[in-house]
Amino acid sequence: MKILKNFLRTAALIALIGSGQACKKNNTGNQDSEFKYTYQNKTVALAGGTYLLADGQAHLFLEPAGVHGAVHFIFSNSNKIPTGTYSLNGNSSTPTNFVAGSLGSSEASPLGDAMTGGKVTIERSGGGYAVSFDVNTAKGNAKGDFTGNFKAR
Repeated sequence: MKILKNFLRTAALIALIGSGQACKKNNTGNQDSEFKYTYQNKTVALAGGTYLLADGQAHLFLEPAGVHGAVHFIFSNSNKIPTGTYSLNGNSSTPTNFVAGSLGSSEASPLGDAMTGGKVTIERSGGGYAVSFDVNTAKGNAKGDFTGNFKAR
């Protein structure tokens, strides 16, 4: 219950902070983008990455080339972009876990669909990061990858 409350509080904070960015249309990239993910039989091009460090948590966002479809990972007890392979598990005391995540935000579902399981791998790559993920929601599986820099929100 505590994790759900923290997740909802953090999601509201992120929605408030990101609301100015959510109104902007990002026209970089297209469905043929080198970086993308597939979810519910749709391919979403990824145009960039952002991060937010707040309340002892690191939030990583893979931003879509269009308005909707961001991927969001939350890591507890982190004051930087984490690197390694992480499994979804609400237990924030285990360093190999990420505690929550969502994907596929839309007007109908601004926070997206909550992740229910899966893994994400984050590695340093040149001056940026390489991220690959294979996660599940109640609506199905999503797989994708992104390589690039993360900008602070």
